[in-house]
Parts: sequence; structure tokens; C-alpha cells
Amino acid sequence: MERKKLELKAKGNPWFADEVAVLKGVKAIKEGNKVRKEGFIRLGFIDMVKREVFAEIVLMPSTVKALIELLKRNLEELEKELESNEIKLPKATKISKTEDLTYIG
Repeated sequence: MERKKLELKAKGNPWFADEVAVLKGVKAIKEGNKVRKEGFIRLGFIDMVKREVFAEIVLMPSTVKALIELLKRNLEELEKELESNEIKLPKATKISKTEDLTYIG
């Protein structure tokens, strides 16, 4: 299969989430004498002013692990920046991603 490069394009304005709900799910499928299980993590982003879930995302475990690492790294960088008395104006927006985003198709 051919791998195609994906471009990230933001659509619309960002939403502000006051809260997040995290749920895990396991799906079991019986195949003869064996049971095959699949798991996922579901994130619900909540706007407490409007009292509604405005986005629900379902992620596979491998994506969750990558997301945790990206969030940790970005949070550490943000905390350092907030502790500093320097004012740094970014020349370009840096986007953290799990790896080179490709689509197999």
C-alpha cells in the first residue's frame, strides 16, 4: 500500500474545555473457543458554562500512550515558560505530533 503524507488544517475556532471525562471500554468477541478483546479510551470534553459535552474522542491504547508523552512534554515546556521572566514571541507555531502523520491507503 502507498503511504500518503497528511497535512493538518484547523477547521473553525478552538473550544475551551473546563472539564474532561475519561472512560475505558473493552469489547470481547468470542471466536470458537477463544475470546478476542479490544480496548479503547473515550475522552469527553466538557464546557461547564454551557453544561455540555462538545467533543467525544475514542482512542486506541497506542494513541493514548503517545498522547500522554506529548502532553507531558508540552506541559513541562509550558511550566518552564511560565516560570521565566522573559517574554518570548514565537516565530512560528510548533505543533507536537505522535510521529510523521501518514495514511495507508
